[in-house]
This record gives sequence, structure tokens and C-alpha cells, in this order.
Amino acid sequence: MAIEKVRFGARLTMHEEIQEESKACLLPPLLLQPLMENAVKHGIAGLPEGGDVRLAVQRQNGRLAILVENSWDPEAPPRPIGSLG
Repeated sequence: MAIEKVRFGARLTMHEEIQEESKACLLPPLLLQPLMENAVKHGIAGLPEGGDVRLAVQRQNGRLAILVENSWDPEAPPRPIGSLG
């Protein structure tokens, strides 16, 4: 996200809400990176004024809950289907 922050500057605001007891949990490498990049690519990049990406992590009933949310334009035309990434 540091690279995206440099790229988008003031247009990108990042919020993290990470529960202290969830910090001891181990995650597979690169689990969060594509989720965060997609939040920027499919949400913030299409907004001229920019927006927010929120990462919330907490333990619930013995499980780790990870939530990634981003600003988006509900009136934006749909992206073409069948493109390659």
C-alpha cells in the first residue's frame, strides 16, 4: 500500500482497524496484497476525487475475520467481461 499511496497521493486514504489479539495470527504469504490492490484498482482508481480503503481484522469465535472495503462509484459503467489480468 505504500507504493499505491505514493502513486495516488492525497486521493488515497487508508484506514486500519486491527484488533490487538488478531496480530498474533499467521496468514499465508501474499494473502492480503491482491485484496488491497483490487480495492485500489477497482475502486479508488476510477474516482477522480479518490477515496478510502479500509482494512479491519479481528478474531471472532476462534476464527480470523478480514474485511477489505473501498470507495466506489455505483454509477460507473460495468467493466468488460473476459479481460485478462
